[in-house]
Formats: sequence, C-alpha cells, structure tokens
Amino acid sequence: MPIALPLHVPRHAFSVRERARAGDLWRAFQEAAVLGSSALGWPPHRYRAEGCAFVVRRMTVLHHSELRYGEPLQATTWVRTFARGLITHREIRLDVPGDRPIARATQEWVHVSFGLDDGEVKLRACRASQALQSAFVLEDLEPPPELPSTDEPVDGPTHPIQIPLRHTEMDPLGHLNHPAYVDLADEHTTLLLVERGLDPVGLQPIAEQVLYRTGLSAPGPLTLQTRLLGRAGAGLAIAHRFLDPQGGLAAEATTVRTLYGQDPSLLEAALR
Repeated sequence: MPIALPLHVPRHAFSVRERARAGDLWRAFQEAAVLGSSALGWPPHRYRAEGCAFVVRRMTVLHHSELRYGEPLQATTWVRTFARGLITHREIRLDVPGDRPIARATQEWVHVSFGLDDGEVKLRACRASQALQSAFVLEDLEPPPELPSTDEPVDGPTHPIQIPLRHTEMDPLGHLNHPAYVDLADEHTTLLLVERGLDPVGLQPIAEQVLYRTGLSAPGPLTLQTRLLGRAGAGLAIAHRFLDPQGGLAAEATTVRTLYGQDPSLLEAALR
C-alpha cells in the first residue's frame, strides 16, 4: 500500500505572493522520499552504516495548484519499479487533504556504494542488497507525470551566468542538493525578468524536469545557460544547462513557467 505522510513546509519557503516556491516543493518531495524509505526500515543512518545511498538521476514534477502557508500538506508515496536492484522509480503526490492536489513527482534513483577517499566522497553505481530490494514492495498505481509538450518551438538566444557554490550548501554526499538546481534555474529566469523591468515575484511554476549527469561541488563555479524553448501548454518551456568549472555538462533542466496575474508574453519577451 502507498505510504501517507504529513509534511510541513517552513515559512521561509514562501514568496512575497505567499505561495511555496517550486524548489521548496522539491525539498518536500525529497523529505517524503526519505520518510517513505524510513517507514520501511531504511532511514538515512542505515544507508550510511551499510555504505550505500540513492542519488537522483531524473525528476519530473507537475504542479496542479499553489500551496499557501499554513495549509496542511500530505504526501503519498510508493515505489513503482526497482530494475535489477539498481534503478528505482518512486512516485509522490502532494495534496491538501480533502481540498485539492498540489503537485505530482516521479523520481528516478540510482543505487550507489558510498565511501570516503582522503576525505572526498566516492560514489559508484551498484546493485542493492537483497534486504533493501525486498523492503520496497512495487506498486504501479497510476501513470507518472510528464512535462507538457512544446507546441510552438522557437530558437531563442542563450543567456549565460556564472554562479559560485557555497560549501555550506552541500548535501550529505558532498554535492549541490538536487532541489537547488530548480532554485538556480528560477533565479536566473527572474534575473532576466528584472533586467526588463518586470516583477520577478510573478513567476509561477507549471512543471519542471531535471536530468542529473554528475554532481557539482563547492566552490564551483558553475555556468548556467538559459534559453527559451517555446510555448508549452499554458506556459513557456525554458531550457537550462548546468556546466561544471571545466565546461562539462553536469545537468539539464526544463522549466515550464507562466506569470501570475500578468500576460505570459512578457516572459517570452524577456527570454527573447
């Protein structure tokens, strides 16, 4: 059966519009995944004791409505696949119980061995133990969420920015935590809005997907390249490429965004 979990999204996760930011909902999804695993007997300290971990390979989120501060939030989570004991797909729903859905996520996790070499974290993809595999009962309850298709593709210009990374922002594996990529993508988009005299608070999430290729560590810097892909459903699809200090591709993201209470063509103009 799916696991239902009450969650709390902290005050600092809400913007001036009193709505939870997309990156902080990704943190709620992350918390749901950890709590769901813990409920099955695999809390974080057990993974560390056994020298293993899961790292996110790909995550897709579809937003249904925006969360207001103080609303009760419930996560429902289950594991859909665990291929060869190596790659697993976890599904998560966030809802205001009895009221409305907030967002859906599908997460692709890769099982890795975990160790330290001269103080540096070393990860290697490997098959999970039988004890771990048997803890996750597979359930295929509903189709995973997908990004809206880009109906009117455009060849927009690329906007680059260089961003230093802070040691205090690294996660327990020594890498930039995966929700931070959504924060950085949205921050770059809002900077482009501000450059054109537009209110950045109006940026509203519709969907996003991030494909992670390799971890980014402090101090960086990373280079973020952002460009408009075209119209996608009720919003605009925006591409983001995260490059490591050597110029290698660390991650690729697509965010689908609109402007709350404003003409979305203003966002298109800013990205063009």
